[in-house]
Amino acid sequence: MVVGMRNLRTHDDRLPVPTATHEHAWQVESRHATSAGWVLYVRCAGCETRRVDVQDHPSGVPAALSRELGSGEVR
Repeated sequence: MVVGMRNLRTHDDRLPVPTATHEHAWQVESRHATSAGWVLYVRCAGCETRRVDVQDHPSGVPAALSRELGSGEVR
């Protein structure tokens, strides 16, 4: 018996296929002000991936608040 090893095969015995990565081109879909600054809802123009960012100052750089969610991913 092997303990602590993960089986990488899926239920139909296929190995998972890695997805291609690219640099996202984030576009703001909407935003709203909060006590922590602006919350930005952004979407990648290339692959439709979405995430939520926060911007603490109008001239500040936004930082990710959530992980990236792909267009076909279960939420």
